[in-house]
Amino acid sequence: MPKNRLGFVLQVVAGIIIAAMLGGCNLPGPMGSTDGSQPAETNLPADVCMEPPELNFDIAAASRAPTLPELDPNTPPELGTLGSEGAVGLAAAMAPTDSFCSLVVSDSAELVISRAMKLIEQGKSEQARQVLAEWFAEQSSQWGVAARSGHMQRVAAKLAAPAQSGDSARQVIRDLVNAAAADQAAGGDGSSYSNAANQAFRDMFAGEIGDAGFEDSMRLAEEAWRLGENELGETAANRARKIWEEKLKADIEDFDPCTATKEQVSDLLNSLAQAMLLGVQGSFDSGGQYYDAVVAKSQTAINQLTSQAAAKAGFTDLASPPPECTVGGDFELRQTLPYAKEPCVNSIPFTLTWQGNTAKLEGDGATECTHVEYNLGGSPGNMHQESTLTLSFSGTATAGTPGTLQVTLTTTEEVVEYFSGFPKEQVPLFTEASPFRVSGEGTFPLTFEFREGAQAEIINPKSGLPVLVFVLHLITTP
Repeated sequence: MPKNRLGFVLQVVAGIIIAAMLGGCNLPGPMGSTDGSQPAETNLPADVCMEPPELNFDIAAASRAPTLPELDPNTPPELGTLGSEGAVGLAAAMAPTDSFCSLVVSDSAELVISRAMKLIEQGKSEQARQVLAEWFAEQSSQWGVAARSGHMQRVAAKLAAPAQSGDSARQVIRDLVNAAAADQAAGGDGSSYSNAANQAFRDMFAGEIGDAGFEDSMRLAEEAWRLGENELGETAANRARKIWEEKLKADIEDFDPCTATKEQVSDLLNSLAQAMLLGVQGSFDSGGQYYDAVVAKSQTAINQLTSQAAAKAGFTDLASPPPECTVGGDFELRQTLPYAKEPCVNSIPFTLTWQGNTAKLEGDGATECTHVEYNLGGSPGNMHQESTLTLSFSGTATAGTPGTLQVTLTTTEEVVEYFSGFPKEQVPLFTEASPFRVSGEGTFPLTFEFREGAQAEIINPKSGLPVLVFVLHLITTP
């Protein structure tokens, strides 16, 4: 139940709106009925089915449920909020549509009750009550046989029989509650009929609750509350709540944020909103285990979808997938040799192995970079430079917004230099046949933001210029 005055107001408004949504534009009618009343030509009294259904939905809580936003490749996505109107609409969608109030009064009962109502209009209330009492006495024995028959069917066929016997019992209850209203209209208290209706319901409840799924449990709860069987109503509501909690658990476990579609994200958020509406513990706001899990997975999913949309639209600078959806990638290596005006561009692949919010990074490879400086210093000679790098990457990735990548780079390099093109009388010191060679090793720490296009550099301490520039490229799950 709502915990404050605003929640109470929302609850009352929700009940009225739900009834209106289910009953069309007329006065609030039976939950799930197509028109909220018997056909216009009948003369039946208003009964408990004309009241707004009592479902104990927590509209105030559900109004705070997260929702799927419009996804724009140019805007970081944020989850929306359902709001009161959305919560009321969701409550209406969850309301049972096949309770006894969805049935019309049977033809035989309608004939008797309509006759009694006409007698009341003529000022013959006692005669009206007598007509009702005679009908009740005549039907009671038949209902008793029907109930016993229904019980035997349930024993013989657990799946099919309860629905059949339940439909029959619900028709009996529907007729009785309207007869009770007619008896009250004639000056009686309606207790004979309402007591019989409640007893029929209790018998039906005992036969159905053990095998009731979510929708059947919700139906039994609503019917019980209509009849004032509050303890049975709470029993059915608790069963429905538990069933939905198990469903929500499974939905969370089965949800893969890296491959989810918009529809799947919406379904997961809707499952949470319904849990909030039902009062499932752990589904309320930040700190609830189910709430936090759904929000975290949904946010990752919409980040992934937005990144994919940006990449598809050609906005590669905006296509930054969530870390936990990244299985690996490559380091684009830009190496600029002395005298060279443009860098050599190579790439080294790496993999990520995720466990929770962190991942182990591993990658290695080799690159080659060459440059020829023609007419070195205005001379006719040329200088040739060749660099061979062997690189090994290891490190840790951490999820977040945008997350980080801590990498240790180990390198082994061999540099070869020689000259060509000089006149014969000017023999260079290093030739292609006898070049200058130097090798070296190094270990360098690199830190990246975990996003597409993030960069890190290794700077030459003498010149202050970058020797190696690394650009991060990410590969996501399909």
